Amino acid sequence: MKTFLKHLLIDFAIVFGNIFLSHGAIWLGYNVIIFLQIKMEHLMILLMFALQISINILLYKTLFKKFFSFAEQKKPVFYLLLPITPYVIWAVVFRVSFLAGYTFSIETYLQLLISFMPLIPITLIPLVIAYCLCLYKYVGEAYYVYTLSFFGVTVIPITILLCAITLG
Repeated sequence: MKTFLKHLLIDFAIVFGNIFLSHGAIWLGYNVIIFLQIKMEHLMILLMFALQISINILLYKTLFKKFFSFAEQKKPVFYLLLPITPYVIWAVVFRVSFLAGYTFSIETYLQLLISFMPLIPITLIPLVIAYCLCLYKYVGEAYYVYTLSFFGVTVIPITILLCAITLG
């Protein structure tokens, strides 16, 4: 039980750390662009994501390689199911919160991040627990941690785009 909790906390910390690292870097980069009045917004955003990916690779190669458990038996169904499941759960959580009257502050990017923060743990915690309990032995811990990290990094821009398309 102690090992399970240790893995659960570290996995969740990695996912949440990736979310804050990437979105914080984008927010910081965007403010630098505005301050310097540079017209390279797309390049800057790509550089911020590249920074996040390189930091993750460095962390994996130095610290987490010995910590992560590998797949005991590989099941391709679970490899395909994991990238889809978080987005489906996010869509349900987002719609239910919107229908329940939860308001999203979209005046600034930082306010938007803060208003999405209660929804992200509601989506991520059950997935991390489910994969930690029974499915990591089929896909490996590193795969599900980084897949959920990718979900956390992309869900906010995807939601903003879908809302803009739907409303506009």
